Amino acid sequence: MTEQVTPKEWVAKMLSSMEPRLVASEALKEGILTQFISVRQRRAMQQILQGEESDWMVQLILELKAHIEAMPVTYATQDQGDDAVVQLHYFLGSADAWVTEKDAGDPENNDFRQAQAFGKVCLSGEMSEAEAGYISIEELLANDFELDLYWTPKCLKAIFGASDTSAFDQPEMDSQDKPPVL
Repeated sequence: MTEQVTPKEWVAKMLSSMEPRLVASEALKEGILTQFISVRQRRAMQQILQGEESDWMVQLILELKAHIEAMPVTYATQDQGDDAVVQLHYFLGSADAWVTEKDAGDPENNDFRQAQAFGKVCLSGEMSEAEAGYISIEELLANDFELDLYWTPKCLKAIFGASDTSAFDQPEMDSQDKPPVL
């Protein structure tokens, strides 16, 4: 049986076993990060690896790689509803995409390409207009959406509030903003 290693344990192991900057640089050039981060953003991250903030960037890259590898795959969170955890956040202007599941790929053909993911997208900036469904990661990257490197995973209801049906549980305020008489 294989020992389960947490993402933080994996990062610590990588940092102690090899030249950390080399590990981070290679992670940006090939592997899973290339499927989730645009070319432009990866180039900027590579430049930071060469500067005075390289230690911070190494840590960020390795933690992000471990996080993405550990993400739930297609259908893993389908029964969680608003409790599903948003693992990744992309943004471009007022448009946002929140990813809860990565693509499982086609394991039978050894294809683990990340063509799509599942989550919510809002292109207008109006959170009430966000729609759940499949998100083309390839299209996000082709259109220079940025992966939010400071994102902290949180459940959908923490981002969007409770589901629409809960709005009916609260009585409306009257015109003078006083609690209604029940």
